[in-house]
Amino acid sequence: MTTGTWLVLCRRERLISLDDLAARLQGVKNIRVGSPDQDVLVVTALDRSTGASVDINVWINAEPHVALESAEIAEDFGEGRPDADVIAQADARYELLWDLALSYAAYNALCVISEVLATACGGVVFDATDGRIVWSPLEPEPPEQERPAPAPAPAPARDVADEDVASVLDGLAAADPAERASTLRTLISFPRAHPRIAEALARLLEDRAVCVVSTPLRYGEVRYLAATVLAAVRAALGDATPVRARFARPLTVTEIDHIERAAGLEPLRGIRDPANPHARVLAAYRRLVDRGLVPEIDHTFG
Repeated sequence: MTTGTWLVLCRRERLISLDDLAARLQGVKNIRVGSPDQDVLVVTALDRSTGASVDINVWINAEPHVALESAEIAEDFGEGRPDADVIAQADARYELLWDLALSYAAYNALCVISEVLATACGGVVFDATDGRIVWSPLEPEPPEQERPAPAPAPAPARDVADEDVASVLDGLAAADPAERASTLRTLISFPRAHPRIAEALARLLEDRAVCVVSTPLRYGEVRYLAATVLAAVRAALGDATPVRARFARPLTVTEIDHIERAAGLEPLRGIRDPANPHARVLAAYRRLVDRGLVPEIDHTFG
């Protein structure tokens, strides 16, 4: 299962407990709230239109690396925003995780949970899967008549028109690994049921280029994303053939740093690409993979 992640970034002293969150969510339509267990609250989102349901796991993370990652998010996504300082100074966060293949069922509940948390703790909601800031209490609400209509929830896998197939195939064949990875991450949320897309994904099972597999700070190889998406597309096509793939284990920035230290490697410096804010970390991950310092995983999807 590929996991989607939203983060609610805030100061440690503003955190509310998971018991408090559970109480605030009681009675909200189309969600079922569990009892906090082992530091996680499970909220089940119910999609009445399709009958689907998906569990959203809510965690509190106040580990030391959170402040470092918040500073990176602020640098990469906060320029010119009124909440840039709030993001940069966040030393704690709530992590909302769910099965990306069921994003269409999770979306409305994610919005409710994250807004409740952000309002309570003065936090900022960051979509770590797509790399975007979703909501902030510092953003002024537009007048009622100017507010856009709510975006529809993501749809399940569907058949696609020829022009859509061509666009996806172009993205999967792009020379830039970041573009290939971006297309793959989109397909995780919105699988396209088409044989030509499945064929293109199968060709990427040997693609060892490094990329962001889930923002922020989880890095891996294109072939890992390709295997995940191929399993979903085959399922959408009614093909039960499992996908077996081998790939380097995805790592966070903290894990990369630990491996570098253990191997006696100096951190890479002077690597900066305005078009790719993750260039330095990707280069560090690539170095570890090339030196055999990242374990390879043999896994069957589907």
